[in-house]
Amino acid sequence: MEGFKDIIEVKVSQDDRGKRLDAFLSEFFENTTRNYIQKLIDNQNVTVDGKEKVKNGSKLKGNEFIIIRIPEDEILEVLPEDLPIDIVYEDKDMVIINKDPGVIVHPAQGFYTG
Repeated sequence: MEGFKDIIEVKVSQDDRGKRLDAFLSEFFENTTRNYIQKLIDNQNVTVDGKEKVKNGSKLKGNEFIIIRIPEDEILEVLPEDLPIDIVYEDKDMVIINKDPGVIVHPAQGFYTG
């Protein structure tokens, strides 16, 4: 299980026949976003009956065996940056900043700097 936090095996029932793979897995993992499920599929962390190259929109036929490999969490190092900011008001309790539209307030998926 090197490189993976968890490996989950799922047997698809006939009741799930015709469902999209990503929709099925989104239902199975109730607290996981569909976007994350789609990335798992795109990164070939999901196999259906041993096939690694599956698509998000693949229709299930029923009775498939799905293996989902959950990768280890990515550890991001967030460092402060010296960016020019326009401080409109500042006192001991608060600060009001006039932020340019392209300046990131906090790191997010795909936007780690700037």
